[in-house]
Amino acid sequence: MLSTLCLLGAAVLAQPGPGPHAVGEGMIHVKLPSGDGTRVDVYYPEDLNNGPYPVVSFAHGMFVGGQLGRPTYRNLMHELASFGMIVVAPESCVFSYCEEFWKDQLGAINACHNTSLHQSFRHIDFNKVGIIGHAMGGQATEQSAEHAKGYNIRGAVALNPISKVEWAEKIDIPIFYSTGTKDETATPEMVKTAYDATQPVTGTMYTNLVGAGHYEPTNLGGHQLNRFAALFLSCYVGGVASSCPWIGPDLCTRSGIDFADCLHK
Repeated sequence: MLSTLCLLGAAVLAQPGPGPHAVGEGMIHVKLPSGDGTRVDVYYPEDLNNGPYPVVSFAHGMFVGGQLGRPTYRNLMHELASFGMIVVAPESCVFSYCEEFWKDQLGAINACHNTSLHQSFRHIDFNKVGIIGHAMGGQATEQSAEHAKGYNIRGAVALNPISKVEWAEKIDIPIFYSTGTKDETATPEMVKTAYDATQPVTGTMYTNLVGAGHYEPTNLGGHQLNRFAALFLSCYVGGVASSCPWIGPDLCTRSGIDFADCLHK
């Protein structure tokens, strides 16, 4: 296992540009396993005939899902879809903490097999599946990752996750962890402990952003890592080689982002 601390102050090269795909938005209603919601937002590359595309299931945070979901996470959703991924984002556990949100995250993937629900579902490559979540949804992502083989999940992103070692230690796919020095909910200590507990899989990362709080990935924060999260999944889930140089050690040294810690395995 190789862990590398990024070299702060290294020369900054060009920033990655936006994804090449225009993004469409939609919504479906489907029964989710938790029984606490039916709405699933869909974000997709508009050039569907150039697919098939990977599918990525996004799990929102507590109090920032539901009717707030579209504006709160629009930047992140568009980044993901613009890099050639079909994103499904279930609304569930909107006003309460839900330790079984992961079931709805996986349930949204299952719903994609019903191609009558949305036009984009006919253009999914189910051999390339990713998961991503924020806060409570980051916790769900850790739990969903345990079921990676059954869903062909190839990569995961946990943004400011409410982590537990008992979930993290079962993760054997590349996962990108992030938090911030001002996050008092998903503290750097909590998230770093989860990162340390994950299996030594090449590509797994941990970042701690200087000055960033718990809502960093949303429209309430600076969403500095949203594009890099998309590139991470584009690389490890989509297999897009041109996305890979921007992540791993290069994220630490090339992005110009101020990290307190930036580690990779």
